[in-house]
Amino acid sequence: VGHGVKDQPCPPKSVPLDFLKRDNEASKDSEQSYDANEMINIYQNYVKSDDDKSYIQFNGKKFGPFSLLEAMKVNPQKTKFVALVSNDISDDQKEKYLINQDGKKVLISKSAQLTGQMVVSPTFSDAAFWGMDIAESYSGGPLKTVFARLNGEKEVITPQLNGVWYDPNGNLITFNDKALFLNGKQIRETGSCISSSWKDIWVNGNGT
Repeated sequence: VGHGVKDQPCPPKSVPLDFLKRDNEASKDSEQSYDANEMINIYQNYVKSDDDKSYIQFNGKKFGPFSLLEAMKVNPQKTKFVALVSNDISDDQKEKYLINQDGKKVLISKSAQLTGQMVVSPTFSDAAFWGMDIAESYSGGPLKTVFARLNGEKEVITPQLNGVWYDPNGNLITFNDKALFLNGKQIRETGSCISSSWKDIWVNGNGT
């Protein structure tokens, strides 16, 4: 982009990703932050371009097209992946999706102002996106979280979520200022604000 005008996409191997290499202790300590070298490796090994669109090339298959790869995780065996991608529709619309190696494609939102992050279960059988529509946040009222899972579950949660993660057994744990949830079901009212870094909770193998 130059002077506010979109010029053309860069070939994946020439994308200037040095901006990811920030010597920022806060970002290093954040469990949700992405490793710069990991993202560079993903762009170089999995992202290809045709004309003005990009796609993921994974184990001989193409996934896409899309305008932007926002996040991608690959399992250690390099047999599974989950990615967060978006397609530019207009200045006011941007389709955001969760996709995986099995061809699943879950539309999260069409808002161009939606920003957030992706978390992936240890077995890569599920993933979740949680974020905020910036445009709606300026409209007044309580802050809300746009939430979606690879299994197709989608909802807008009020009050906004403060934390989302999967435990080692694949249980999805979320919380806000009101309650703590396990796999989407409320298990405890909190009654007070919990820090976003709070993760001292253990769940048994079958999630009961």
